[in-house]
Amino acid sequence: MNITVYKGTKTSEGVLTTVTSAALINAGCKSASAQNQSPLEYSHEVKVSTTTGVMEPKYQPYMTEAQLCVVGLIGTTYTKSTQSGFTNTLKAGSAAQQFFLKAKVEATSTKALTC
Repeated sequence: MNITVYKGTKTSEGVLTTVTSAALINAGCKSASAQNQSPLEYSHEVKVSTTTGVMEPKYQPYMTEAQLCVVGLIGTTYTKSTQSGFTNTLKAGSAAQQFFLKAKVEATSTKALTC
């Protein structure tokens, strides 16, 4: 998946290089089960590059309903946001996708938050 995380609500505000927690959630698997695992593990910790703001690793399982949770530290404030609408349905990987931290703020705090 090719997702770049931005600080604000538009690309001109720059990429977020101070991510303290991030998780990729396969919403399509929340209620699914498999032969040897029930319920399926549907949330995976990911990292975001401290230089490019790109989610790592780019290789992720196929997903038709992915959500990304990110906690970023901007100044002295931790901001948490979980957004949906991401997909990874092609073997070659997804086209470039964007995540804007302040587009849908879930929580803010002066103490560390987690996904």
